[in-house]
Amino acid sequence: MESQYQTLATILLAACPAGIDRAWIEASVNDGHVRAQYWYEKGEERAQPKVDSMGSFQIAKALSQVHDAWPTDPKWSKATFTLHPDGRFDLDVADGQ
Repeated sequence: MESQYQTLATILLAACPAGIDRAWIEASVNDGHVRAQYWYEKGEERAQPKVDSMGSFQIAKALSQVHDAWPTDPKWSKATFTLHPDGRFDLDVADGQ
């Protein structure tokens, strides 16, 4: 799953302005469909970066692959991927129930 996390981080970071405090993806997976929103914070500003359609497709594919490979059952239905400026990331998941 490391390559999928790298894909998420690379695309998200490329869409954000320099000097962000953090960026994140809020996602849900339902019946194989991925819905995702992208956000960043920079100082007092909270905004949505512009991710092009190819980047959105790659993010959805990576999230779907992470979901399908998830080791527990039932699998998560909601996730937040958070990227920090030092390169660390977190993936928080919930079952959405």
